[in-house]
Order: sequence, then C-alpha cells, then structure tokens
Amino acid sequence: MHHKCLAGALLLLVANSASPAYPQISTNWNISAREKAEANNSRALSLLKAGRANQALPLLQRATTQDANDPLPYLTLAQMLTMQGSYAEALDSLKKSYALRPTREAVVTVGIIYYLEHDFDAAINAWNRVLDASPRSCEVYANIGMAYVRKGELEHACDAFKKTVRYSPNSSLGYYGLGLAHYFAGDFVAAREEAQRAEAIDRYPPVVLLLSELDVLQGDLPEAKRRIKEYYSLQHKHTAARSMTDMGFTTSEDFRWDPFVADNFDNGYLLLSREEQNAGRKESLNKQGHLQHLIHEAENELSETSVVDSDNMQKTMTSKGSNHGVLATGISHELNGDLYITHQLGLLKLSQGDYSSAARYFQSVIAQSDECNVDRLYLARAFALDGKEAQSSVSTAEFQERRPNQRVSFTVTGTTK
Repeated sequence: MHHKCLAGALLLLVANSASPAYPQISTNWNISAREKAEANNSRALSLLKAGRANQALPLLQRATTQDANDPLPYLTLAQMLTMQGSYAEALDSLKKSYALRPTREAVVTVGIIYYLEHDFDAAINAWNRVLDASPRSCEVYANIGMAYVRKGELEHACDAFKKTVRYSPNSSLGYYGLGLAHYFAGDFVAAREEAQRAEAIDRYPPVVLLLSELDVLQGDLPEAKRRIKEYYSLQHKHTAARSMTDMGFTTSEDFRWDPFVADNFDNGYLLLSREEQNAGRKESLNKQGHLQHLIHEAENELSETSVVDSDNMQKTMTSKGSNHGVLATGISHELNGDLYITHQLGLLKLSQGDYSSAARYFQSVIAQSDECNVDRLYLARAFALDGKEAQSSVSTAEFQERRPNQRVSFTVTGTTK
C-alpha cells in the first residue's frame, strides 16, 4: 500500500524504569510561549479529531517553534506524521518529545511505526517496554496481540488479547482481535462469540466484515448479505477509525485512527463475489480494474524490503537522569512472509477467478504457520474451483481433522476450470 519502508535505523525510545525521572524544566521557561504553544497544540488536536490533518500541520509546526521545550506539540506532530506515513520525520519528532519528557504515548507510537513497517518483533518489543514500565497499561496488550496475528502466532495472540479484555472488559479491539485470531485458527464458533462481543461495544466496520465472513463460512449467505449492507452503511457514516484509547493513548490524544486496518484489502463486495461464484460479477470486477489495483497494491506491500543503514545503527542519546534512558536499535530483514497480506492475496485471487494463484498463496500461509487452519479450508475451495478434486479433498480432510466440531459450508457451485 502507501507505506514505505525506512532506509536507515529506527530509533526506539524506551523507559528503563517503571518510574522514570522527568527532566527538570529550565528556570528560564517562558510562560507566555508555553501558553501559545499549547493553545496551538489544542487547536491542532481538534482539527485532527475532525479529520483535517493538513490544517493541523502548520499549527503544530508553529507550536514547536513557539516553545522548543514543550514536549506535547512534538508528540502530537509525531502522531500526525505517523498517520500520514512520514515515519522518519515522526521518529525525529518523537525523539525530541521523549528527550523533554519520557511518556508512554511516545513509546506506543514507536511501536505503531514498527508495526506499520511490518517489523512485528520490534513492535512487540517496544510495547513490552511500555508494560515493563507500566504493567497496568492493559490496552497495549491488544497491540501486541495484533502483531502476533500478523506473525501467525495465534496462541500468543490470544494470550495477549485475553489479558486486554481481562483488565479492560470494554476493549472493542481486544474482543475483535480474539475474533480475528480464532478465525485464522479455524475456530469459527469462538470467533463469532468474540466478534459479537466487540460488535456490542462498537459497531465498527471491520468487526461487521469479519462476522460477514463467518456467516459465509458457516453457510448463512442471506445474513452475510445483510451484514455487508450494514458494513457499507457504517463505512459511509464514518471512516474506519477506532478510538485510540483502545491502543494505549489518552482521551486527549484520541483523534480516531486505526493503524491495524492499514493492510486491509478485502471488502464486502469481493466477499460476495467469492461465495456466489458469479461469472458475470467476476468479469465486471476485472473490467473495472479495482480488483487488479488491490492485488497490485497487496503484492507490492508483500514484496517490500526494509534495509538498515549500518552507519546509523549505533546512535545513542544522552540519558536524562539516572532512572531512564534511550535505546537505539537497527533492524534488517526482508518482508517476504507477511501472513496477513499473503492470506488476503489468496482471497483476492479467489474473487478474481485465478484459482491456481489463490491456492499458492494459501499454501504459503500454511507453510509459514501451522496454526492458520482457515487457509486449509480456502485452499480446498481453490483446488475444487480449479478442478483439482483430489487435492481439495485432502485439504478439507486436514481442516476437519484439526477442527472436527466446526460447522462449515463448503458447497462449490458455478464456474470450475
């Protein structure tokens, strides 16, 4: 998609103690300048909550020049730049904010940047640092759970989400994450229970879409169609953005943004095109070019590579007191195995009618994570639609062996190769 991998080291700012020593404010602190800076920061937050980020940017830039010792405008600016995918600039602003006053929110934001760059281990490490310093920051467990889902480590994901809802029973993200993890694991009963709990808290479009997918898998196409209408109605009423308090931010910083939908390519229309096996619908999708565009975006995202400039890896910052410090780390890896995007590419290829390519993507997911049982079911469907009945039967049997008590609908109708 639109996110680009950074060239150079990412700075991970962490507190080394549960009670960091805050830096002393200069005795030359200008009260008038601070008031002006925080007034502009407040105006910028209001604009961000209204979805007007472009108008917020000059206010935040002005605030950072009005009082260079105020950490809040730097933090808000970093969060806004993260939303826009300007990660290098966001990290620079985070570094300034954290040096002035170490905060949980700064480290949570660093973890989000790592997540958006698909470095899920680094994201988990950053969020664990938050928990080390503040064990009751239960919302952060949901972030960790989402990163584990992306790694295909579904048991670890469920453990993290369960901690979220245990300590924060109104966490829509926690219940949605549990539903998503159970869906990938092929436990559709548990997935539905948790997704419905999330829906009861917040009728959030991705939750409704997940329930629609479960309706299809369990053979209730009329209910799936009803939910998909609701999904588009909700999308029309408000953008797909959840409360940022679900991720560990304060209410004052909640301008409703969801980094966890950044790599969502599937939608309700494509879901129905897969289930109905309507040749006319597939032809229309291919002619419009929208589906091919989504496939192209997903393939580009999957093939991105993040490379660290080794000359910048050993960057350190001066400790601001004896109880906290700053850690710099470098990461080098290739993004060639994002299970979530690979899974979605399989779904998109099913919608397109390219069943052999869909099968290859589902096989790739299974090869990388033995826990992703739903991909065995989709693989069976891709094989069947490609006329490979023997392979389809094997994949179906593997799913049923692993999930013997699941009620699923696997009726292949319409086009076969």
